[in-house]
Amino acid sequence: MAGIGQIIDGKFRILQPLGRGGMSRIYLAEDIRLGKRWVVKEIPKVIGRQKNILFIQAAISEAQIIKSLDHPAVVRIVDIIQDEKALYIVEDYVQGRSFQELAQEGSAIEPEDLKQWAVQLCQVLIYLHSRKPPVIYRDLKPENIILTDSGHIRLVDFGIARRYRPEGRRDTVYLGTVRFAAPEQFEEYGAQTDMRTDIYGFGKTLQYMAYFCKELSPEVYNLIDRCIEEDPQDRYQSGEELLETLEEIRYFGKHTDVGKILLRSLLLLSAAAVLFFAVRQQLSSGAGNGWQELDFLLDSIKADGSFSVQEEEQMLNLVMPHLKEWKEKEGFEQKALEIGELYWNSYEYGSGSCAGAKGALPWFELAGESDETARIYRDLAQFQLSMDRIGLKEQPDGFFREALEQLILLGRQAALLEGEDRLKALILRTAADSLTADIRHYRDDGAELSDVELLLTEVGTLLDTLYRSSEPEREQLQELEEKLERAEQAVRMCFPS
Repeated sequence: MAGIGQIIDGKFRILQPLGRGGMSRIYLAEDIRLGKRWVVKEIPKVIGRQKNILFIQAAISEAQIIKSLDHPAVVRIVDIIQDEKALYIVEDYVQGRSFQELAQEGSAIEPEDLKQWAVQLCQVLIYLHSRKPPVIYRDLKPENIILTDSGHIRLVDFGIARRYRPEGRRDTVYLGTVRFAAPEQFEEYGAQTDMRTDIYGFGKTLQYMAYFCKELSPEVYNLIDRCIEEDPQDRYQSGEELLETLEEIRYFGKHTDVGKILLRSLLLLSAAAVLFFAVRQQLSSGAGNGWQELDFLLDSIKADGSFSVQEEEQMLNLVMPHLKEWKEKEGFEQKALEIGELYWNSYEYGSGSCAGAKGALPWFELAGESDETARIYRDLAQFQLSMDRIGLKEQPDGFFREALEQLILLGRQAALLEGEDRLKALILRTAADSLTADIRHYRDDGAELSDVELLLTEVGTLLDTLYRSSEPEREQLQELEEKLERAEQAVRMCFPS
């Protein structure tokens, strides 16, 4: 792993980590002679005791694809460097905000801005698909599209792009980010990905951005629906056909959907405003001293960071006499979520994570189905308890395959949450520890390498999110990254190339 201040090939000084992707690490670097900033992607040649041949070859393939392209919306590769430890790919440093960051800023996106970006994105797809042979990007999603300060888009990360083979019947490897990837990217006996695969990713990306946009016209939603048809034959068949439809939509925003406006307004309320209204509702409802005492108790437990057996008894004495009444009260589900998190993160009785999970589970269930965070915590607690209860020699067929699917789903769901860094770190830690300890059981139960790699991709996305956040401590991030590296090493040893 490159260190801060390290100089690569006598030219590029590492300034700071930017994230990671698959088996690579991404850094911001500076040319020590010219002062220009670049992105350096580092791919280690050895993971544990295994040569990292597959990912080195993939990185070189990505570099070859990008070097063959010449378009202002595509990042340039300026250098490829190797030493005894790693391969380094030096690319343009794109200053701006990803579509994902733009959507999460809170300000509603103007429909006409969205149209301009959609047209630019469509034009770069047309360029890629017009190459000889066509280049299929395969990973179109908001975090891979950067909006520069000048208002232009740039497409980054060609890690799973491929050249289209007209004679091919199917892809050799199925890859992609599940929420935005077309069905043919994951079907066991699916068709080869082609230009229509990128059109599906375009539609899913536009659909994601539409949630954060001012009201759009029905024609826009019709366009999105056709892009994301399950059968490729039902989608737009080329970027040119898609662009023609885009340009025919004169106004992206002329339809008023009251329900959508209300939903967006609620989503954009600040945390402070939500808290204000919740507290006002509690005070006006005549809940009694028990409810207020519970507030004070939970605040005091959070303050010292530990949840003792004595505090648990005090909390239960407050809640249980009123449980039936409070379950019907507005605000109780949030209280139940708080209590569940305290059990999970701070409970002192017992050892290991399962003691907290066991105490937390009934509270997450009381928090109900309406809160996505509570549902993910609940499912994670159920996963940990199921792994703890069953002996490795007693598991039924399919147990570990189902467990792997559950971890993938948890990682995917958590990545969509705003904030919730502690929950994301828990899922990352749980997945990495499970792979490190039980990878042979996953394999022997029928799990494929592609399934395991999908899980590594999902939790790698969580780690990227945590690196971009200001909440986690540097030591915690390093610990999580080391856990993920051990998991990747265990996978390579169990599934040798």
